Amino acid sequence: MEKRNLFSIIISLLLGLAIFFFSVSPVNAQSGSKIYVVQKGDWLSKIAPRFGVSLSALTKANNIRNPNLVFVGQRLKIPGKQVASTPKTYTVRWGDTLFSIAQRFKVSIATLLKLNNIFNPNLVFAGQKLVLSGSSQPSPVSSTGSFWVEVDLSKQKLHLWQGGKIVFSCLVSTGISRYPTPTGRFKVWGKFLYDDMTGGSKARGDYYYLPKVPHVIYFYKSFALHGTYWHQNFGQRMSHGCINLSQPDAKYLYQKLKVGDLVVVRY
Repeated sequence: MEKRNLFSIIISLLLGLAIFFFSVSPVNAQSGSKIYVVQKGDWLSKIAPRFGVSLSALTKANNIRNPNLVFVGQRLKIPGKQVASTPKTYTVRWGDTLFSIAQRFKVSIATLLKLNNIFNPNLVFAGQKLVLSGSSQPSPVSSTGSFWVEVDLSKQKLHLWQGGKIVFSCLVSTGISRYPTPTGRFKVWGKFLYDDMTGGSKARGDYYYLPKVPHVIYFYKSFALHGTYWHQNFGQRMSHGCINLSQPDAKYLYQKLKVGDLVVVRY
């Protein structure tokens, strides 16, 4: 009887030591995982943060359907620690700068410039989608050849870029507050040496009909860059949404731009 009791005590001690060993020092499993033996008072939501993994990752790694159902002695596979991934894209919000975005997502400004084919680090605008990681998207602007236009609404100024270099600048007149010029990235969809333009409202007293407007470059719906013969107040907001240029400036732009070229309008 005494021998049987002694044998039972030895077995119990051995089992206790085994459980202690596995619980205190989880052993490595395949694929960098660890094994943990559930102890009395454990539950998954308590075990997960102990090893720096999420509850969903822990249940998935162990094919557990009910996260409340674990038992003492159960061997759990602990997956490797999860690293928060950087989102691949970000849509610029009002007040954002390239510097603040780079700090927020812990990427360098040089990386953002390269991934998004941005030549001017000050040229970002609300609504613009930026690539934050991975391969850069095909650039709508060639770094050497293609022309593209930047319109700064706050300064009422237009820049013609060739790749990453400004080759021409001029004052413009964009839309008044009632008829704002749309902001964003657009592509030239049509060019007309002359076009008749009409708009406004007779009821409001701002109806207009302008025949043979010269060097019209449409970039978004009926919005266009074009020459202007009815005023010379460039640098002031004057239009019903189009971008007014002097006739010589419009002619020069007309000669340089082609259908498909980029037009960026921003504040």
